[in-house]
Amino acid sequence: MFIKTISYKDFDGNERSEDFYFNLTQSEILKLETSLNGGLTSYMSLMVQKQSQPDIMNLFEKIIDAAYGIKSLDGRTFTKTPEALAEFKATAAYDKFFMEICMDEAKASEFLLKIMPDDVNDKIKKAAESGVYDDATLNDAQRKAISAAMAEVAGSAVAADDAIKEAN
Repeated sequence: MFIKTISYKDFDGNERSEDFYFNLTQSEILKLETSLNGGLTSYMSLMVQKQSQPDIMNLFEKIIDAAYGIKSLDGRTFTKTPEALAEFKATAAYDKFFMEICMDEAKASEFLLKIMPDDVNDKIKKAAESGVYDDATLNDAQRKAISAAMAEVAGSAVAADDAIKEAN
């Protein structure tokens, strides 16, 4: 789970600082992976290669929408409803967060890594730290490891093969 503290000015001009929660389960990753022809990971790689800002922004909006929720005080539930998402998107905090994710590659990478389930995140970290991606920056390694891990979770052999080919 990714807990993002966002400091912002509300619509009355008051300074606020709130925690917002983001998380994806394996089933949600599967849904995202299969929501686009060729898979989410292939689509993400293609949009980054094309440097298509509108498509990248739409993709991040889709991921944020899927990941945002409200954690219960006892930590037992993480509720994701259209109403909760709409309320978050109506705040200045959302605008600040969205712009940060879309304009800063390091923040986007951090977000993608931290919203993954722990077991997927462990695989991503292990792959990125192992140096299996020759001549790659850490961000490149993380991006490729995310693609491989998401493909594995989704059970998509084609996407996994593509991620491995891209890594080599």
